This record gives sequence, structure tokens and C-alpha cells, in this order.
Amino acid sequence: MQNAQTPDGGADSPAQKALRTKWKTVGLPFVSPGSGEVIPPRVWDERDGWLAREDVWWHAGLDVDKKFIWAALYGVLARDPRQKVLGPVERYGTDGPGLALLLSFLDKFNPARVLLENTGVYSNHPYWVLRGHLDPTNASARVIVMNSRVINRHLVANKKTDKVDAQRLAQLASVPEFLEPSYISPPAEFAVRGMLRQRNKVTQHATRVKNRIKTGLSSAGFNWKFDFDTAGQRDLVYAFVQSGTSLGEFVAAAERGATPVTPLAGRALRKAKTELARWACVQLDPVMQVLLAGYFAELARLGAQVDVYDKIVAEKVMTDETHKTGHDNLQGIVGTGTWSLATILLESGPVSRFHRIGQYLSYAGISNGKDQSAEKDVKKKPNPFSNHLLKAAFKTVAFTLLKQVDLQRADPSALANDCLLAYAARVMARAELSNGKKANKVAAKVARITYAILKSGKPYDPSYERDRVPARSGPAKPRNKPLRRVKFLEKALVLCKARAQFLFEEAHLTSTKEARDWLQKVNDVLAGLNEAGIVRTLTVQLKHVRGNAKECG
Repeated sequence: MQNAQTPDGGADSPAQKALRTKWKTVGLPFVSPGSGEVIPPRVWDERDGWLAREDVWWHAGLDVDKKFIWAALYGVLARDPRQKVLGPVERYGTDGPGLALLLSFLDKFNPARVLLENTGVYSNHPYWVLRGHLDPTNASARVIVMNSRVINRHLVANKKTDKVDAQRLAQLASVPEFLEPSYISPPAEFAVRGMLRQRNKVTQHATRVKNRIKTGLSSAGFNWKFDFDTAGQRDLVYAFVQSGTSLGEFVAAAERGATPVTPLAGRALRKAKTELARWACVQLDPVMQVLLAGYFAELARLGAQVDVYDKIVAEKVMTDETHKTGHDNLQGIVGTGTWSLATILLESGPVSRFHRIGQYLSYAGISNGKDQSAEKDVKKKPNPFSNHLLKAAFKTVAFTLLKQVDLQRADPSALANDCLLAYAARVMARAELSNGKKANKVAAKVARITYAILKSGKPYDPSYERDRVPARSGPAKPRNKPLRRVKFLEKALVLCKARAQFLFEEAHLTSTKEARDWLQKVNDVLAGLNEAGIVRTLTVQLKHVRGNAKECG
């Protein structure tokens, strides 16, 4: 790197040389794209009188890990943005004293923007400490956290260390056009979201325990397809496991009252007595009894844990002012329960951060992406980095809607009174779609409605789409697609002509009759596509047809 000279012709001081060495990897000189002028960056030194007289816009980059925070400052002269200033690079701890030193360090330079890389839970606490000190209301967005994948699209470094990352982040902070802030939930909301996600993990573990119980019973020859959620069946199987007798002896003793069972288990026994007679001789090994009894105890503990989580999350969502309005507006949607509503509200966060519905659908992972080249569209798979819990909540609501449609087929009026149920019925009637694709379509519809409700603040209206103005009954409105295709053909011919001329010149065939005839034919086609030709004719005709369609209403 070139040594920058001070305005009076002096060289860098020893402190400036040491700091320039720290920036050697990333402190590149500015090159003017117009003139090619190379402007070496200045280096900060508190004893430099020239920098003390200048107004410098500082930007800070912080690389946060579990124990340390690397902080780097990168400045731009206010009077000449082409002149960059390399600031100090320091390391601080993530504990209380370390964060206090970091705040005093930043106060000294008063950076216009502080950029952090999202490193999971490690960056949450420093972010809220910095935001509370520098920008409590987040009105000026001085403290920004960005996703690592987004940062990697903009930063390319030949060396990967925490210090270099902080320097690169400071440089990126000086370019606001590239900044895409991530949403960091407040500490209280983060705790509730953690409880919601832990509830999901506990539910998954409970499903594994249920499968292990059925596997253990099947290993002993007892293959009754009972349901853990059906009243009495779970208690009936647990009583059989504890009895230590064969299934036939257990059923006889339960009917006599010799073996106590719960009322729900007794009712389930009377319904399934004939079916259970097929396994009357099944008797569990004593060790298997202990194992299955432990599984049932584990299942009861997990169920109690889920109940506690549901109660706390529901209370927070229904009473917290941040989510109470959204909860009241969304609870009219058919198929939304306590868990799905809480998941949608907590995992979505403020929907104002999604400028378009497509961004929200991509975040939820229920919409396919699309690449486009010329006029060819290529579908992509859903976002692999989506919020999987939010996706599961929308699909749960979708499956409930489809099940509700199946139950209400005999009552067409119930489907007609709710636009969401009517849409689910139309999707259900499409025999060419699999059940998974049907659920995806309904889930995307639920997500669109949810986005509109949360953004507008209006409650769900089941008859919204039914009461909308119907489409015009007149002739269909012509589209500009033919005109776009003609223009695309014109561009393609111009490009083809240019490349053909290049090939003819390279092969020394420009003066041959064949080459001149071929180029003349291309010119004739292009002449027919100019404004006096087919393009103008199509434009006039389309305007005429649209005018007639408008008059017809």
C-alpha cells in the first residue's frame, strides 16, 4: 500500500504507520472511475492537527463472538467523500466492563452507523446495549445487524480473521445502499419465542416417545392401532402395561372391577373389546413393562411441559400490546389455534420490514422463486433458509382448512360464507394436485391474508372477496405480449447482425457477394420492424381494440 503524505508533505507518524499496517489487507486506495486518479487513504492519529480540523463521517464495524468484540472505524471526509480515513481497530470483551469500554470508544468518534454481523445469540445482547446507548428509538437506524449470507455477497477478502471482518464491516457500513437490516427481537420477545420453539422440540420428542411405545408393544405381538389422543385408549394401554398379566386376563379383570381403570379407559375397553380379543394371549416381559412404564411417565412429563408452555405463550400473546391487536384480528381465520396464532405473530415480527408480499412468502418458505432470462421463466425451490416454524404454522392451518372443507361438503352455504373456505374448496376439487401441493396453495393464501391483515390493522373479514366488485363481463383486455415479442425479435436481429459482421471481418469475407446478400436480408427485416412498420401498426391496433373494450364496459 502506498504511504499517504500529509498535506504539508510530511510522512506518517509511527502510530499512523502501525495503524496502516493493521489495514494493509483491506485499506485500499480510492480510484476515481472517471479520471483514474488514485487517492491513498489517510490514517487517523489523535495528534494529527490536520485531521483534528477536518469533519470526518465515521462508520463502525463490529465482529462479535462469544468472548470478544473486534471494533474497527472507517471514515470519509465530509468535504471530499473520495478521501477515506482509516480509523483505529480495537478488541473488547463481551462482558459488562468490556461493553462499557466499547461504548466510550464509540462515543469518542460518534459514528454515523454501527454495523454488526448476525452471529446468533452472541450478537443480540451487544446490539441492544449499543442501540439503547446510541439510538434508543431506532429512529435513525444507527445500529444495524445484517445476516451473514447477505454480508458475504458484498464482501470479498483474501484473509479471514475477526479483525479483518470488523474492518470489512466498517467499510460496508459506509455504503448504505448495500445495507439490509435483520430483525432482532427484544429480550422479552426473544424469551417467548424461545419458549415457543422449545415447545415445538418437546412435541417432536413426545412423538418419538409414542413411536417407541408402539414399537415395544409390537415387539411383544400387540399390534393394536390405538390413538394416544383418543380419550381412554392411552389410559387403557397404560393400565395393561402395569397389570403384569396377559391381555385377556387384564380385560376380564377390568370388566369384573378387579383391576381399576379410569372411566374413560373403561369406555374405550367396551368399544374395543372385540378387537382386543385377537391379542388375548399377549403378555409383556417384566423388563419390557419397566421400559414402557418409563416411556409413559416421560410422555406425561412432556405433556405437562407443553401445557405450561401453551399457557404462558397464550397469556403473553393475548395480553401484550405488541401482539394483542394482531391476535384479535387473526383469530377469525378458520383453523387457527393458540399455537398457530402465537407462532405466526412471534415468528413474523413486525411485517413492516417486508416491503412486498413476495418477501414475506419467501421468508415463510411457502412460495417458489423464479429466475428469468429473456422470456424464459425458470421456477426455483422455496427458500431453504426460511423460517421453518412459521412454515409449519401456515401448513397446519391449511390442513385444518382442507379437513374442514371435507367435513362441510354437504353444506354449500357454509363454504360460500367464508372466502378462505371457498378457496380451499376450489383447491380441494383439483384432482391433478397432490395433497401436499393443495396444502401449499392454501397455506400461501393464508399467508397472503395474514400479511394484509397485519399490515393494515383490520380484522379478518370472511366475506371480503365475496363482496368485491366482480370482473368485467366484456371482452378481455389485450395484453402487450405480442408487442414485447416483436421488440425482442428486433433486438435479437440487431445483435445477430453485429456478430455476423464481426465473424465476416475476422474471416475476411466482408467483400464477398454471399456476405453482402445475407446482411442485406437482415437489414430488410429490420426495416420492416421500425416505427413505420409492424411495431407502429401493432401499437395503433392495440390502442384501438382497448378503446372499444372500454366503451363496452
